[in-house]
Amino acid sequence: MKRSEKCRPDSWTFTAMLNIYGSGGNADKSMELFEEMSMLGVGLNIMGCTCLVQCLGKARRIDDLVKVFNVAIDGGVKLDDRFCGCLLSVVSLCDESEDVAKVLACLKQANPRLVALVRLIEEEETSFETLKEEFRAVVSGAVVETRRPFCNCLIDICRKRDLHGRAHELLYLGTLYGLYPDCLISAIGDQGEEDLAFLSFVL
Repeated sequence: MKRSEKCRPDSWTFTAMLNIYGSGGNADKSMELFEEMSMLGVGLNIMGCTCLVQCLGKARRIDDLVKVFNVAIDGGVKLDDRFCGCLLSVVSLCDESEDVAKVLACLKQANPRLVALVRLIEEEETSFETLKEEFRAVVSGAVVETRRPFCNCLIDICRKRDLHGRAHELLYLGTLYGLYPDCLISAIGDQGEEDLAFLSFVL
């Protein structure tokens, strides 16, 4: 970013640029800005951090994502539910178990109960009643606008791991707690398991 000695960009200026590059999927430019911020001593805010995590996650640059996360934590950034949702969406994109573990380790620092729910979903012996109780706790503790995205991401994680039964349980719970319209379950049930894929795009 071009700058003069008299007019140095502040955190919000950098955040605006991070949003532009991040929205365009330009991970290289986003990381260049991040490095420049570090060099100038300009701290990340939660908006800039979220933009970076979204962009780096989609680019599968997990090590860079972890680096950004650690800088945010060290800088005292207060992590919110929207940021946690971004990390959860990255988990749903990861192909390698090592990358999943790295992202979940970050998410655990921000929302340990959400990570515990992911673990429960993955365990075959987890009963529906246990899943229901933990799902309700996570959803009720999240701000309203992040509840449906949380559920969408959890369903995507199930699909990624071929846990189609779990995905439908989550869809049912999401409907039970008012995250989805009642007609959605019957519509998807008629179409087949693969149609859960459209949740992240239409909801």
